[in-house]
Amino acid sequence: MKMKKLAAAALAAMLATSSLSLSAFAEAEESSFEKKSVKAYLFSMDESKQLDCLFTKENPDMPYMGVKDYLDNIFTVEFTSEDKGNGVIEITGNNGTVTVDTVKDTVNFKNFEKLTNDNINASKEMTTKYVKELGFDLKDISTSTDIDFSKYGIDLLADDGKAYLPLTTLTDLFGVTYNSAAYLGGEIYFNHTTDIVVGSTYFNSDSVLETVERSQAMADYSYGELCFLMDRIYGGPSKGQLAASIKEKGFDKTLDEFSDITRAAKEHLKKNSWSEFYYGLYLLSPFVEDGGHTNLLGTILAAVQNEKTENTPLAAAYTKLLQAEDEMAMPAQLWLMGQSLKNDGLEFAMARTESWLGKLDEVKSWGDEESPIMLLADKDTAVFVFNSFMPDVVEPFKWSVDYAAEKGLKNFIVDLSTNQGGDSSVMCYMLALMGNKYRRDNSYSYNALNTFTNTKITANHSIDINLDGKFDDKDKDVVYDLNFGIISSRVSYSCGNLMPCAAQELGIPVIGETSGGGGCMVGVYYYPNGFYNSLSTSLSFVRSDGTDVDSGVTVNYQLTATDKDKSQFYDLDLIKKDMDEYYGIAPAEESKPDSQSENKPADNNNNKSDQSNPPTGTAASLSLVAAAVGALIFIRKKNR
Repeated sequence: MKMKKLAAAALAAMLATSSLSLSAFAEAEESSFEKKSVKAYLFSMDESKQLDCLFTKENPDMPYMGVKDYLDNIFTVEFTSEDKGNGVIEITGNNGTVTVDTVKDTVNFKNFEKLTNDNINASKEMTTKYVKELGFDLKDISTSTDIDFSKYGIDLLADDGKAYLPLTTLTDLFGVTYNSAAYLGGEIYFNHTTDIVVGSTYFNSDSVLETVERSQAMADYSYGELCFLMDRIYGGPSKGQLAASIKEKGFDKTLDEFSDITRAAKEHLKKNSWSEFYYGLYLLSPFVEDGGHTNLLGTILAAVQNEKTENTPLAAAYTKLLQAEDEMAMPAQLWLMGQSLKNDGLEFAMARTESWLGKLDEVKSWGDEESPIMLLADKDTAVFVFNSFMPDVVEPFKWSVDYAAEKGLKNFIVDLSTNQGGDSSVMCYMLALMGNKYRRDNSYSYNALNTFTNTKITANHSIDINLDGKFDDKDKDVVYDLNFGIISSRVSYSCGNLMPCAAQELGIPVIGETSGGGGCMVGVYYYPNGFYNSLSTSLSFVRSDGTDVDSGVTVNYQLTATDKDKSQFYDLDLIKKDMDEYYGIAPAEESKPDSQSENKPADNNNNKSDQSNPPTGTAASLSLVAAAVGALIFIRKKNR
């Protein structure tokens, strides 16, 4: 909106040479937009309110929402707004401050972590009642973070002493709360993005499919907002091809300089057609692929399989890519083919079934065929199998550990070989329970680096280990004399990658192969038209020494799995021998087989048991082929 800048500059000159009042400045600002009352649904169709929004004449399809109005709805506390004069508005609350300069188009955050740490209007869809998030430990942290939106061509507005930002910009800024808002059909829908992840949105967004053309102002804003998102919110995991360049040069310059394909993608992203925008996202997708968290296509990729998308811009972009014969499209075509052919998770599950059939009994199962949770066991070893870290895993896990202890089993193995992530609080529960053998504590913490503010922070949790509904000292006494271990594979992603990395720091061995990565929290962010993407966010998990985990865990003992044969990966005898060696249990007199791993434990300072428990068998059947790969998510819920 260059006209606004020119008007502001002219007014500034006039103010310097005349007695023009500030009210004249406000009138000039006001003339560039129209104020309308918009119906906003508050996380359900049952509750709504009218909110005043601004619509510019250049881009009437993008509402500007008051910053205070937005914050008042995504948090459970109310904020205050103060006009500081000259287009500067300060919004304060929840232990933080947002200062918006609508002349310079800048935003400053004071204590962003504290502001977004507590009192979140949180979803009830993903609730782990046995884990209480205590939030980040921020008592000694004070940060100041500046964002210059003028470099992205994004105007910030003031009206009647209040600050207004484009709705999509607001949702990106505060996406860390897992709250968002979409503008569809002239109405606004506040929503929890965790609900989107689990497929339980309360509103219909099919109208987005029919949107064909967009104004030049909307095209410019959409591209500028994407650049801001990738520059500041994207966590830049090491597996993304563009990540290092984006950190150094910014997204826009990276597209210009990285390759002919990224330059072509930029051209498509800036055209006055949503179909061309989608095509640009397709071209870019292989270059931001990081294993599953970052998917610029988001719902777009799923929607093309829906018959509702026929004869829409979405279908046109998809068809254009499939039919393209130029080299520019080839990486995207191969990437798209790879998405449909990814079957490592199923191959590992089938190999597990074939290898363990007859050796392990199915003691108990929970869930369904799409999301199975199973306890398998033989005379001395229990194996807990699950594909995603969802709240319904906690009680089966505790039951399974209790069973293994009561039956006097020796080993308890958590099999993450087909696990691709989920709710981080579930991971915290499991690690707290297993780690209690050494720590005697009812809390669990992990470290993260917020690249948005360049701050290292610690997330603390209180754990109801005994599941009695109370967070008290009795949980510290829940200790199991079991030898815990973890199986990791290339499929282990997100929390499936984070758990083995964290488990090693507790002294728990990891057996298998390097995990698949996924070290950032995943976030869901809307495009201006109502579609959304998923992104590795600026909040990334780090080890206690500050190193990130995106490269995966270095296992204590190696198991072998090739593209053609994964049967040796589930060599139960070998896994048991590795466990015995790690925990210092004397081996049997017979010699080790040739397939025995020669890797030694990486950490020799862990507590080890010299005793083994008497074996006990169980009777059931093994049925693991139906194991399905879980959702690619790593979510940290926020304090209510």
